[in-house]
Amino acid sequence: MANDLTPKVVNVVEDSRLTLAGGVERRRRVTYMVGAFGPFTVTLLDSEFTAARVTQEMEKVAAELRKLPAVS
Repeated sequence: MANDLTPKVVNVVEDSRLTLAGGVERRRRVTYMVGAFGPFTVTLLDSEFTAARVTQEMEKVAAELRKLPAVS
């Protein structure tokens, strides 16, 4: 039986950091698991953060894991 390699979000954290120009950059960090593997993290600027974008980034990792012979 193949492993369930569906990405599942386990945590979302908002944070900010200072830029070199002295501004503030707001970000969201999503921690997720792919089956039993992980945790993995996607970090996006608030302006880039959408559910579709996060899902796309998580699916990229899951797709690569599915290609590994020992995983699928």
